[in-house]
Amino acid sequence: MFSNEEISQVIIEKSDIDFPVPFRVQFLLLLSRMYLQMKRNRIGLYIQFFHHLLSGLIVGGIFTGIGNDASQTIAIFKYCVSCNVFFLYTYVMMPVLLFPLEVQLLKREYFNRWYRLKAYYLALTVATFPLLVSIAIVLGIMFLLIVYFMADQPKEIDRFIGFCLTGLLVGLTSQGLGYLIGSIFSITNGSIIGPSVLAPLLAIAVYGMGYRATIEPFYKVLMSLTF
Repeated sequence: MFSNEEISQVIIEKSDIDFPVPFRVQFLLLLSRMYLQMKRNRIGLYIQFFHHLLSGLIVGGIFTGIGNDASQTIAIFKYCVSCNVFFLYTYVMMPVLLFPLEVQLLKREYFNRWYRLKAYYLALTVATFPLLVSIAIVLGIMFLLIVYFMADQPKEIDRFIGFCLTGLLVGLTSQGLGYLIGSIFSITNGSIIGPSVLAPLLAIAVYGMGYRATIEPFYKVLMSLTF
């Protein structure tokens, strides 16, 4: 029989074999690596910037000057749907295309016992979450500014704030959905699953416009679950 001291020694040695580097060192090394990767991946930021800029100019150009025209009710509705579609697909597809590569790397390195999952996810949260949120907010507001003023929407601060909050919340929610899809499926499968999930959500979101009081209870429940 082993004594308690011998059992404790065996447990400690086993833990050292599994993760020879302390948690703090794992976290700091992972954090520095992630910052270095983001610093080198500037092309991704440029692509996102020009995508938001060009999309804003295109959507704003299509709906130029409709904001103060009461006869353009249908056009204004299409304008709102177009803005939602932009945030839906843009912020879903970025994680769907990028996150599976990170998941593959995580599986390989964790299988080799390089670090704990807690250290990885803590470093990922500290390194990427503030940056992703700030990018989503800054670039999203840039898009919203372009389409709002090109469409000649009312120059009222409360309307503009509500418009921005709606777009940004849709974008951040879509980004979370994109991470969910990207963590489960490969890039190829995720590129199919992502739009397939969004299409019915978008269809249900605009269902019943003009006759909401007569919508069936089943569809009301579905509409409450979508964007």
